[in-house]
Amino acid sequence: MLRRITAIAALLILTACGGQTTPTTVPTTAGGNQTIATATPAVTGGYAYDTSAAVTILELRNEGGFVTPLYNKLLAVPQFRLYGNGELIYQYYDADGKMFWQQTTLNESQIKQLLSDVLGAEKDFCLDTPLGDPEPMISDVNVTTLTVNLTDGSCSAQAYAAFSEQRSGLNADGQRRFVQFRKALAAVETLMKAETKPYQAQGVTIYLEPAAAEELATAAEWTFKAELREGNVVTDSEAAAILEFAGQPTLVKSGDKAFRALAVPILP
Repeated sequence: MLRRITAIAALLILTACGGQTTPTTVPTTAGGNQTIATATPAVTGGYAYDTSAAVTILELRNEGGFVTPLYNKLLAVPQFRLYGNGELIYQYYDADGKMFWQQTTLNESQIKQLLSDVLGAEKDFCLDTPLGDPEPMISDVNVTTLTVNLTDGSCSAQAYAAFSEQRSGLNADGQRRFVQFRKALAAVETLMKAETKPYQAQGVTIYLEPAAAEELATAAEWTFKAELREGNVVTDSEAAAILEFAGQPTLVKSGDKAFRALAVPILP
């Protein structure tokens, strides 16, 4: 799929949340919704955030670009998500370039440092200014979005070809914001380079792409009880093992047919 984005959107949303406990409605695996009470906000280094396990306080996404339809399924979920209770779920690449889903828990001091690194001393990250286009223009790469949710407001910055340091169409505030955006990405990516422990997913969705007949001989056998079927949602005890096995497109076989299988986690 070809995707070219020539305009960069930057969004600043300010919503007053106050300091009281508020109800939050979240989906359940059985369908329907469950209403729970969020935790009392924590104040860390001047940044107040909800400490509930149901609330995302920091998230990184990379979407679009010239990728296969199967890989695009993987891009549909965040690569990094930090919850208010400190739980962190993220993608980790080993020395061979294989991706694994990992999870760890950050303490209050680590969250304080991360928010400080992301937002900057003057909250330049949250300036309501566009982040410009790469100069020269680059085609068919992804869009990077980083979002922070605090109790006194949320802000999200989005850049096409964020790896390109040379930008066009930036005023002084835009330049300051892009510099902080790059620092924020570096802080998040540092955490993503650490191997911690496999993410124990409670559910995954299986996606398939047919493989060539000649690939059958080198394909790994699908040994799970879960049916190897497009769109199959697995929410039993096999979910975590399936994610570890096929967390990125993996050549598998079932009977006389070969596929590239991908297990995408259903995040909390």
